[in-house]
Amino acid sequence: MSIRFLMAIYVLFYAVVSAEAQVIGYPYGVKSSQQRQQQLQQQQAMTMLDISGTIEALATGRIQMRTDSNEKWMIVLNPQTKVQVTGEVGTDFLRPGLFVQLKADVDKRGVAADKIEELTIVTPPQEKSRGLEGGKASATGPSTVQGRVVSFKKNKLQIKIDKATVLCELSDNPKIHVDLADYSMARKGDKIKVQGMKATGTTGLLQAAQVKIELAEPLGEKKKK
Repeated sequence: MSIRFLMAIYVLFYAVVSAEAQVIGYPYGVKSSQQRQQQLQQQQAMTMLDISGTIEALATGRIQMRTDSNEKWMIVLNPQTKVQVTGEVGTDFLRPGLFVQLKADVDKRGVAADKIEELTIVTPPQEKSRGLEGGKASATGPSTVQGRVVSFKKNKLQIKIDKATVLCELSDNPKIHVDLADYSMARKGDKIKVQGMKATGTTGLLQAAQVKIELAEPLGEKKKK
């Protein structure tokens, strides 16, 4: 998504907001050409900013954050905003429907030879990239297994890849990462970096083009020691 296209969206957003806020002060909602020109200039004056800090609150399409320099900002997200959330979760976070990626030696029966020590819950890629990297089984070392979780019971993880399935057993204390485009799993205190557009004449409001969130604490059950 180009910055020019995003700027067009942001300009339209602020045009609507400004119009609603300013029309009350003019008889019958009529403005002079000079007033309209001034408003247009303000709408076109957009600044790209990069800020970082911690999350204070979340709502649908909104993230309130405090920067490293102690400034408060309201981050506005739209369908075009690129979101990445990374961190760790407990085993109770695993459930059918999630898309996972891991390394494993898989035999011809679709069974992983060793217990899985590490895996990542990811946003599903394109269909063509799913499955076992390099074929149905690897004779030279671990393959990259990508697929959707079918079931997870008693540390047994069943993953569907294309028309086949792979059965894995997790270790007693596996490391489970997340790399998702879902900001709803973020919490107060998580680290956040934002790149977005700020309109001239506004303070504390940023239209986000890209948001990166790092979980401060693992989600789900605590790891066994």
